[in-house]
Amino acid sequence: MIFSESFPRKAVYGGDHMAQAGRRTARGARLREWARSRRRAWWRRRRESFAPPPFPQPSPELPTLGEPKDAQRKEWVQRYFRPSPPPSDLTRGYRYVQVAAVVLVVAVCLLLLGSPGWAGACAAIMVVLLAVGATAIRTYHHTYRRANHKPAARLLDRTLNQDLTAACAETLEAFGLRRGDLLLHADPPRPEERGAGRVVHAHGGLPLVFAGPAEGARHRPDYEDRIRRFTVYSVAVVCLAADRLAVRTFDLDLATGGKKNVDTHEYHYDHVAAVNTRRRAAKDLLAGDIAGFPVMKATLTAHQMEITSTGGTHILISTEIAQKHPPELTVTTSIDNALPALRRMLQRTTQPRVPGPREPVDPSVTAP
Repeated sequence: MIFSESFPRKAVYGGDHMAQAGRRTARGARLREWARSRRRAWWRRRRESFAPPPFPQPSPELPTLGEPKDAQRKEWVQRYFRPSPPPSDLTRGYRYVQVAAVVLVVAVCLLLLGSPGWAGACAAIMVVLLAVGATAIRTYHHTYRRANHKPAARLLDRTLNQDLTAACAETLEAFGLRRGDLLLHADPPRPEERGAGRVVHAHGGLPLVFAGPAEGARHRPDYEDRIRRFTVYSVAVVCLAADRLAVRTFDLDLATGGKKNVDTHEYHYDHVAAVNTRRRAAKDLLAGDIAGFPVMKATLTAHQMEITSTGGTHILISTEIAQKHPPELTVTTSIDNALPALRRMLQRTTQPRVPGPREPVDPSVTAP
């Protein structure tokens, strides 16, 4: 009876022991998997700190690279103007590592031959070579990550187009004007005319927008359409209203969308003394060519229009005409497109003052 009562109890105890052993095994497996994942994460962090993966490339189907002051837009634009490191930098780093491995073998052989002093010297040389090689490899990978997977050039044109459209609205608001108040405006080109800039017409629309490279702007060649893009643009928004000429000029940073050197000018048409144009070779802009890209000969020509007032002040508007007009840049117009219409409008709105008949002088006023 005692045996029959104790036997099921032993069986129950045995079942509890097996369940506890199973739980301990499962817990141990989870701990081992956790430790393995931690080791993999540690090695991944070490590998990424040495050779990080590249930044993602923006899709060419995006409308723009982002709004002004967007950090991602700034990174993409800067990456477009950042040259990729040459592969020879990576090869040189690997060569240092290979030489360090050879020196290590020599140090081991010297140690076995009983020359610990020479072996120590070789070990020190090996450490220096290994450090130089590892630094070169790490620098190459970090530079490659920040320079490659560049955005398409047309995305930069769309982003510039977005900023210029917003600048037109800001200019109209600053001068207290509406689109219907403008005597001249620029219509977007038709699909078959894309690449020639806006065409100037009369009555209502966006102001005249002129954009060219700013002084000191950096630039690089693009091998898809062979058009150079610039880091900073000099922009002039011209509003020709019925009662005055209003112009707003500023420098636009393509990376951040920020504006600096903002100036506003307002003249009555009777106070416009002259409108002069000139074409010059922009040799100073050639100094802004970014080194590190394959060499492509550049010829830059500045087309400038200067509006002078009777008070002696002047407005300088500068564009670049040696290159093709980007098809995605639909807001800007050229000086050649705007000048004939501007000349006709100034001739119509500024009437010459014809002197009237001379009035007789009252002798009582001039008498002492």
